[in-house]
Amino acid sequence: MATWLYRIGKAACRAWTVILIWALIIAGVAGAYAAFHGKLSNTFTMPGTQTQLLSDELARRFPSANRGSGQIILTTGDVLPPDPVHRYSFWSCHGLPDVPSDRHV
Repeated sequence: MATWLYRIGKAACRAWTVILIWALIIAGVAGAYAAFHGKLSNTFTMPGTQTQLLSDELARRFPSANRGSGQIILTTGDVLPPDPVHRYSFWSCHGLPDVPSDRHV
């Protein structure tokens, strides 16, 4: 092991050789990608799983809502909600930071 590390260290002293080897490795990887690449995609599906079936059902029923994000809009005016459940929801969200609202929704 020590002999092998010594040889690597000795070869690394020749900077242009190391740079040339790295350039060849990068060119080989780039060439392999250019020759054999497929279409890149940001989606991953596993057909037949419950998660995929649910995602397909949501996309079918609510096409605009199946994008992985959502909004929460709470308005009460100046009074507290009369229902205890809604009052708890209001106070649990009370510590959230203020965000700009869109009145045209």
